[in-house]
Amino acid sequence: MTQFIAKVFLAGGFLLGIYGLTQDSTVLFRSGLGMIAAGMVAAGYNIYRMLVARWQQPEE
Repeated sequence: MTQFIAKVFLAGGFLLGIYGLTQDSTVLFRSGLGMIAAGMVAAGYNIYRMLVARWQQPEE
């Protein structure tokens, strides 16, 4: 789920930021940057959860 959220926020933030740059709207540009940051946090959390799950697996 976090991987999907990360992808959506990164793509949406990029598109919103580009639209904000072309329309000279600082509000849209800053919103896009915020979405990109949120997507990066979600991606980082996803990586953290994957690593924790691997460390907690019993050794066979």
